Amino acid sequence: MRKTACVFIFALSAVSAAVLAQQPMPDGLFACHVLTSDERDGLVFVQAASAERARQVAGESDALVAGSPRVAAAKVIECVPRVEAEFKSAAANALLENLIL
Repeated sequence: MRKTACVFIFALSAVSAAVLAQQPMPDGLFACHVLTSDERDGLVFVQAASAERARQVAGESDALVAGSPRVAAAKVIECVPRVEAEFKSAAANALLENLIL
């Protein structure tokens, strides 16, 4: 009985350690310009290890758009490091400047 309890406790602590061990959050912060499902300019902010990964996440996310609730992203136009946050699109830059974070 005592040996069974020890094995159970060991197994439980091994499972607990695996569950509690979390992947570290990626260092990169990206701002992504997207077109929404209703063809409006939107922004998605992503924490990712690379711009390519940020594009993938942004494409599956809901975007911030001016004057309305979040809308599903349909197409990713561009992702830039959040520190720079300068898009090629004037519309995306205006949306970013007017956004209250």
